[in-house]
Amino acid sequence: MKTTLFTGFLALGFGMIAASASGGAPVGVITDGSSDFWKGMQEAALAQAAELGLDLDFQTPAPATVEQQQMLANQMAAKGMKALAICPLKPAEQAAFLKELSGKTVLLTLLVDAPDSGRRAFLGRDEKQVGRLLGEIMKQSVPEGCKVMPFCKDPAEAETKQRLAGLNETAGELFFMEAPKSDQGDKMLSIAHIEDTLTKRPEIAALIGLEQYHAGLMMRSVVEKGRARMVRVIGTGVGAGLLKGLQEGIVHGLVVDDAQGAAKVVVGALKALAEGDAAYAIPEDGHIVTPSIMLNTEKTLSTQETMDALKVQVPWISEATVGKP
Repeated sequence: MKTTLFTGFLALGFGMIAASASGGAPVGVITDGSSDFWKGMQEAALAQAAELGLDLDFQTPAPATVEQQQMLANQMAAKGMKALAICPLKPAEQAAFLKELSGKTVLLTLLVDAPDSGRRAFLGRDEKQVGRLLGEIMKQSVPEGCKVMPFCKDPAEAETKQRLAGLNETAGELFFMEAPKSDQGDKMLSIAHIEDTLTKRPEIAALIGLEQYHAGLMMRSVVEKGRARMVRVIGTGVGAGLLKGLQEGIVHGLVVDDAQGAAKVVVGALKALAEGDAAYAIPEDGHIVTPSIMLNTEKTLSTQETMDALKVQVPWISEATVGKP
């Protein structure tokens, strides 16, 4: 599903409202902190719960610490919550607590999984679909036949493998996909990789960030190197700086979690499990998918403008290795 910058911003940017909707079976949601996504999901979830006659308590830990999050969970369980969806701050560290919590209520993990926690299901994004959507943005904004460079944290991680598989699946043979640049979560190393690519690889038409921190680093680097809007910046996640980059056409597209769509999935799961709905089926792998959407810029260069800016042919032929792109 394609969403322009402005409609996508509205979907993500709802304000805070009352944290509970009364009536029906008591259920709860606990986030891992405050963000535009959680604010948007909160408003949508409370509205849907009210329509369904569900008693939803939606809580955000402040400060966003493990201790505060677990205190909220204990309070909600003590109130007799029939089902609780929680986005664990540190799933490995909280494993024992979550296991204990799963004995008190139907436990769901939200966006961040904890497989050994006793949770009934995991509600989160389809990482391969995230990769497919990144590929769709690339197809819409990058001239066919150009070289593109993915950036990742660790190519051996399952999440990265799935995103790369989805990206390659969508891109097909339309682009020359370079091997991903890995930074192991080191932002300084990531910046070095990005700047090195912009300096030494003028034929690279797009930088594709698989982690949330990549797009912001890429946006800053293309501006500093005088390559803004010429080199496509495609990534995941959202923030005020990235939205401004989209408005200006420096960032060409982002894949983000759909707050309203996620609210529908989460409230539906909480209601069904709290009420013991036998017709509600959880997939065998325990993963209930929450949707992702694309935010696209409305300002971009044409194919010819891009090629003029890059000053390369399509496909680009390496001077170092004759006959190979």
